[in-house]
Amino acid sequence: MFLNPQIVFRREFDGSGLLFHPDTGEVFALNPTAAAICELIAAGERDEAELLNSLARSTRLPPEAPADLRTFLAQLRRRGFLTE
Repeated sequence: MFLNPQIVFRREFDGSGLLFHPDTGEVFALNPTAAAICELIAAGERDEAELLNSLARSTRLPPEAPADLRTFLAQLRRRGFLTE
């Protein structure tokens, strides 16, 4: 998986972030965890297991983390922010 190359991703000073889709004008606000996930994808993480392992190194993940990650990635795909 990759961030759509047309997407603008920006990490904010407080750890949150934004995704901007210039073709649609859509702005998608990201909490710090979602911004970290997008940063990992941009850096080359390509599957859910890699993402979860990377996140687990920096924070304690709740049991629902795998399901939440799948939901978030599906949202990004539907909105055109993520490609395969």
